[in-house]
Amino acid sequence: MKYLSIQIQTNRDDSYSVDDAIDLSRKLGRFPEVDSGDDKGKFIHLNYFSEDVARLWSDLKTGMLDDAVLGPWLRKVAVIVCEGNKGPDDYLLLWHWDASEKLDSL
Repeated sequence: MKYLSIQIQTNRDDSYSVDDAIDLSRKLGRFPEVDSGDDKGKFIHLNYFSEDVARLWSDLKTGMLDDAVLGPWLRKVAVIVCEGNKGPDDYLLLWHWDASEKLDSL
């Protein structure tokens, strides 16, 4: 099974909180697993598991990145990847706060 992960880099902008992003996700009917880490800066992962990752990505892109309130903030602080079955080297980069990064598509 593939999963989609939204990494929120909390040190990039503190206008909103991860809890705001989780609340928005839940309003969309999506309930992520949440974990955190610290690798040259704190981050939080919102992990979503689905058999239909393309639909999941479409729902989250429209519902979160395009949200009138939180969307601009998420676009500044998020890195979004879709990981496959083969581990951390098997992923697609779907969104990155750095617009110079080359994005993949599903």
